[in-house]
Amino acid sequence: MKNAPKAIAFIGWHNSGKTTLLRQVLRELVQQGYRVGVMKSTKDESAFMDRPGTDSFLHRVDGASSVALIGPKEVFFRSDNLQEPFEDLKNRLFPDVNLVLAEGFKHVSHLPKIEVTRSAISTEPLRQHIPNVVAVVADYEVDFPVKFHFSQVPALVSFIRQFLQVNAL
Repeated sequence: MKNAPKAIAFIGWHNSGKTTLLRQVLRELVQQGYRVGVMKSTKDESAFMDRPGTDSFLHRVDGASSVALIGPKEVFFRSDNLQEPFEDLKNRLFPDVNLVLAEGFKHVSHLPKIEVTRSAISTEPLRQHIPNVVAVVADYEVDFPVKFHFSQVPALVSFIRQFLQVNAL
């Protein structure tokens, strides 16, 4: 697909801060002039999209051009989940964005990932078992070549832009 948006995923244990961090990165990228889409994976069969207080609602408030919630049985946009490969789904749902931030999708092996980890939540590093982790955001010292603290959102955004080689608008 011509001009397909690049993507990077945020992965981590439940309540590690993935959504909060993704929202901060999203706002920073939007402020810099990027059109950003968000894809979120969920196992929750009773998930709701775009109700006040839900993550998808908050992503739109933060400036996402598009938001998709991928559930076990359906893709919110009210279409069936055809079990498309990540790239096909991303390109079909987000043709007009510069970048897609994904939450989850840890088993999409080719997708670059940022592990989000907190000492009080994370039982073991996902990066030891999940392919293509390119950076870690943690509230404690980690042994990884590229690491950030939760307070370093602008540096993380710079890393993401450089890593994905997203052209300035």
